[in-house]
Amino acid sequence: QSLQKLDLRSNGIEVEGSMALSTLITRSTTLNSLGLAMNGIGDVGIAAIAQGLQHHQCYLQDLDVSDNRIGHKGAAALSNSLLTNTRLQDLNLAFNSIGSMGAISIASVLDQNVTLRRLSLRRNGIDNMGACAFATKLPTMRGLKELVMINNPIDHEGSRELLQGLRNNMELVYLHVGDKKSEPILKEIFHWIRLNQAGRRIFRRSDLPLALWPRMLSRLTMDNDVLFHFLSQKPEILEYSYT
Repeated sequence: QSLQKLDLRSNGIEVEGSMALSTLITRSTTLNSLGLAMNGIGDVGIAAIAQGLQHHQCYLQDLDVSDNRIGHKGAAALSNSLLTNTRLQDLNLAFNSIGSMGAISIASVLDQNVTLRRLSLRRNGIDNMGACAFATKLPTMRGLKELVMINNPIDHEGSRELLQGLRNNMELVYLHVGDKKSEPILKEIFHWIRLNQAGRRIFRRSDLPLALWPRMLSRLTMDNDVLFHFLSQKPEILEYSYT
């Protein structure tokens, strides 16, 4: 049976092993999940993996390189691969040290990559500058659905910028910046995420006949706050319903 998932976490792979794996992911047409957490591959190792990701015969969809001493140079190498890779959907970079420079590199390509769905940058030393880079790109991102940035030194300023970007992003359905959901900014972030989860991207459908809007809205899962927002954005629905 062909190999589809390979989990090599905590195996001391380091740089040389990464180079061998880079060759593997360009030659296997069945491998779709690779776990390399806690292997100390560093920037040089992830650069080798990133080179493999750029190959047209790489079919990898899930890559876990968490806790690998990856810095901003490694993040830049991954960013370059994301410009051409059209298959990777899940990238776990948690517990590394890419910092804001690395976050800026990754954010800069996410308006061009439409296949990456889930990205974890948990505990990477990303501050407000990195958060602002993502916030700037959020309105033009079309692929990313889940973004984890918890346990980074992002304060109210960075969270506020992310909120502003989220208001103009209809695709993201999960954004984890902090656990204190009682904070006003995080509560508002959660509000906009709920709108996206309910299908706010339907408002991009300018070609949808007005007569179909009530039927479309009836299929969406939403509470009263979400419904109120939807109707306030398209009040002509109510006017049509009463004609």
